[in-house]
Amino acid sequence: MPGLTLKLKTKTGQQHIVSNLDKDGTTVGALKQKITELTAIPGAGLHAVLGFPPFKQLDFSRDEAPIASIGISNGDTLIVEEKQLSQAERDQLEAAKRLEQDEKLAKELAAQEGGDSGAG
Repeated sequence: MPGLTLKLKTKTGQQHIVSNLDKDGTTVGALKQKITELTAIPGAGLHAVLGFPPFKQLDFSRDEAPIASIGISNGDTLIVEEKQLSQAERDQLEAAKRLEQDEKLAKELAAQEGGDSGAG
C-alpha cells in the first residue's frame, strides 16, 4: 500500500508536499516534526486546519497518536500557521514536557530495577 501524501500551505504562500506517511504508523509528533522541518514553524506553536471553509482544526496535542486519529486522508491539504502561545499555554506546555520526561525516566528506572532484581 503506498504511503499517505499531504500538501502543506502556509499563510505566507509556501507550499510543500509531505509523502510516504503511514496513516497508522506515523505519529502526530512525527508529522509535526516534518512540518517544522519544511516550514520552520515550531511544533509547540503549530496550528493547522484541514479542507476548505468551513475549516476543520486539527488536534496536534497527542504526539504519540497515529495520524489516522486526527482525521486526515491521502491528498488532503493542510493550512499551517504559527499560533502565538499565551504565557499560560507556554507554562502548561513546559509542565507537560517535564511530566513526559519524568514518566520516561521512571519507566527507565523501573526497567533497570527489574533487571537488577536477580542480582541479590
